[in-house]
Amino acid sequence: MENRSNGSTEVARAPLSHAYESRSLEDWRRARAAYLSLQLLRMPRVNVLLIGIDGMVWNVLRTLLPDLREPITSWCPGERLVLPREERTGTLILHDVGAMAPRDQLQLLGWLQSTARRTQVVSMTSVPLLPRVRCGAFLDALFYRLNIVSVDVTAPETASSMSERPNV
Repeated sequence: MENRSNGSTEVARAPLSHAYESRSLEDWRRARAAYLSLQLLRMPRVNVLLIGIDGMVWNVLRTLLPDLREPITSWCPGERLVLPREERTGTLILHDVGAMAPRDQLQLLGWLQSTARRTQVVSMTSVPLLPRVRCGAFLDALFYRLNIVSVDVTAPETASSMSERPNV
């Protein structure tokens, strides 16, 4: 887990120059549409689940970056899950969240319950998580905590593919 908390926006932006970043104009158009939709919903700081191929999802993340609270902490599969202290605010970015091990899912769910929503979580996945929830490979309670707003950037019109989590 990487913590970029020195207050510099440049430090937070550095890891976003990712090999998966898409250079396609259409991908950037969709990323911008997702960002504008979040702004219109006046919900830029809620937990967001970004669904789509890596390049598109990275583009959306780059457009969201100016609105993310610092410090920004990130996790990628293969890394040890180290969560920010509960009293801290900021943003936690979870890359390929569907690949998270069950023990890490439990740890993250407990942390989310204890932080009282002080930390925004931006999760990214290239495949929909709901099938993993249905087969028991992903915790349903964690899915609903991460999926307050879902942005599917693979849909033809990103604005119409955004949805709030249904009341549970």
